[in-house]
Amino acid sequence: MKEEHEAFGLDFPSTRERFERLEEALAYVDTARRGDGGGFAGDYYRLAPGPPPEPSAARVRIAVGGSGPRRTPRLAGRYADEFNVFPSRDPIEARIAVAREAAEKAGRDPAELLISTAFPMVTGTDPADLENRIQRVATARRADADRIRTRWPQAGIPVATVDEYRDHMAQLEAIGIQRVYLQVAFDPVADIQRLLPLLR
Repeated sequence: MKEEHEAFGLDFPSTRERFERLEEALAYVDTARRGDGGGFAGDYYRLAPGPPPEPSAARVRIAVGGSGPRRTPRLAGRYADEFNVFPSRDPIEARIAVAREAAEKAGRDPAELLISTAFPMVTGTDPADLENRIQRVATARRADADRIRTRWPQAGIPVATVDEYRDHMAQLEAIGIQRVYLQVAFDPVADIQRLLPLLR
């Protein structure tokens, strides 16, 4: 995020350069994980040929996430162990297909690519409880409650009662999502203790 880079006094290159750096960094880590001693030389990063670096990168898992329809899924398919598909107006199924196709082209087994997603947990036991939760999330995020109520579902983020939420999770599973990271905006311990058991 630009604001984070500015706060820490870090450069914030163009989108193009950030993607170039990301792709090169993924190739660099992929080389280090293989540990074949071949080395890596790119425009931004280098790994000298020779014995694999210590500590070993062999166990490092790579997760690539984003909402873009083409480049991010291709990078995930080529290099990542996990593709975290952010909710957006672009169909998730199409982005998963791009990632799996990229994995196949890279000589990887597409079935080994874990597919996940993440979104705020906005649910309630009934419409009144849901509305209370929407208001609390809006306050915690300094966001507009109407936007949460209408725009988030349009972007694939469920804002629903528990039963509807379960249906949404089943739909995600049906299209290939294997893991969901539920984000909580306030009082995470109480939210998890109260709401997660209901979603089982």
